[in-house]
Amino acid sequence: MDIPKMPNKYKGKERIAHHKDYDLKSRDWTREEEDWLWNLYKKGYTIKQCAFSLDRGEVATGIKLKRLKKRYNEYNETHLKDKYESNLEFINLLGKNVTVLDVFCGVYSYYEKRKFNVVTNDKDKKIDAMYHMDADKFLDFIISKGDRFDIVDLDPFGASITYLEKALKIADKGLIMTLGELGHRRWKRLDFIGKHYPNITKVEDITIDNMIEHIINHAKELGYTLEVVIKKDWGNIGRVYFKIIGKNS
Repeated sequence: MDIPKMPNKYKGKERIAHHKDYDLKSRDWTREEEDWLWNLYKKGYTIKQCAFSLDRGEVATGIKLKRLKKRYNEYNETHLKDKYESNLEFINLLGKNVTVLDVFCGVYSYYEKRKFNVVTNDKDKKIDAMYHMDADKFLDFIISKGDRFDIVDLDPFGASITYLEKALKIADKGLIMTLGELGHRRWKRLDFIGKHYPNITKVEDITIDNMIEHIINHAKELGYTLEVVIKKDWGNIGRVYFKIIGKNS
């Protein structure tokens, strides 16, 4: 199979992030490059072939494709069905009339579609959400208003734990965290995982249970007691439903 090369004009701006011991090169994704990748995927090209076409690494290409699948509602259907069933189970546990803050609602907000009392946000202005803000700034905004919700759902492409402290200031009963970082286990990206989970020091330690352990301990340091009521591990992604059972004054 011939692999078409993407035109250079579709490439985004190159960037260099300076770290203590090394420099990390990256390249912005343009909409044209995303469309090119999506078309290759729909034609049956592998991630390795797509990466070659885009002049990118396989890891970056694979992660972007996963995000595009979610954007176009073609993500793992079995995973989605399990996720939605778990959402409903958690809501029934906490009370059917709960309020929800959907911080990363995406093109399909489970809660909005089912007429729950929800506030939605997604920074992509093409998405039909109530707010279009960066997640960190959005949480600051909600905190500044003094608004509180029974459940805060963190379902980002990145690491949910970066939003833990602010989410706990808003959630009254429950917190849902998608652990997409599990996908880095496949690529042996200990550098990324270790940055967020200091208790993980070996690739073999990249497990959902070790991530949960750190989240619970970190929440305790912040003055909150969390209890796991539902845990889902789909291999390269996990989702954990925490009940907030105590807050220190």
